[in-house]
Amino acid sequence: MTVSINDVTDDIEMFQDFSESHVNNAIKRATLQTKNDSVVDIAFDTAVTEYAKHLLYVDYFMNYGGVTSSSMLGVSETVSDKTSNDPYLNQYLTTVQNYGNGGDGSFMLL
Repeated sequence: MTVSINDVTDDIEMFQDFSESHVNNAIKRATLQTKNDSVVDIAFDTAVTEYAKHLLYVDYFMNYGGVTSSSMLGVSETVSDKTSNDPYLNQYLTTVQNYGNGGDGSFMLL
């Protein structure tokens, strides 16, 4: 199975405005990273999906400069770095730990 645009964007609202080419590029970059991390076949597509989501997650917040709320008249702005605790990267790192070169060689079922 190969990872599709729908596998990555699915029902995640923040990813819906990305173009197909942008998502495909994220999938290609994620595939290269997953190969580099030597993730085994059984978990390969899962890892590609997780890393592609991570890349889109970072792109989404970088497009907004980290600003998640603002106010015009009160000149108020909330800036936060949502990428410092990226759930998609955390999932990917766990997959690499269990199924790639980041692990101890043991396998566990997800």
